[in-house]
Amino acid sequence: MKSYTLSDSRIRDLREQLRQIYGVDPLPDDAMIRFVEYEEGVITVDGDARLYYDEDTVYPLLPFLLDNNFLKTITIDMGAVPPISSGADVMTPGVTDAAPGISDGSIVSVIDEDNRKPIAVATSKLTSEELESANSGIGAVTKHYVGDALWNEFF
Repeated sequence: MKSYTLSDSRIRDLREQLRQIYGVDPLPDDAMIRFVEYEEGVITVDGDARLYYDEDTVYPLLPFLLDNNFLKTITIDMGAVPPISSGADVMTPGVTDAAPGISDGSIVSVIDEDNRKPIAVATSKLTSEELESANSGIGAVTKHYVGDALWNEFF
């Protein structure tokens, strides 16, 4: 795979995009930040894959969230882990908790109730309150999960 170091202006743009989407800039100040040509693009930080692009939106990769989970979370019961770990969307009957402030379109991490570790990155279709009260339907669309192509390529 081809890769190149991002220019200072591209790094500034990336940091601004992260602040706009997530409200934080989780990248270290003095890191070597590179773009890897894989699908729509992967960003490495000091050699470790940390972010990826999908439809012009930048998403965190799961190992990055294991180090620093800066996303709001949806907690699922253990029965929902196998389907989500296979790429299924988050169905509301499996949701046990949702962080305050989640809205339709929020990018969230999905964690299991026992280990409290991220197993997926998803885009919420509902608010926090709706996620906790709904008894049927899709609560969040899974974008990246343990064992997907990105996981297998970079981890």
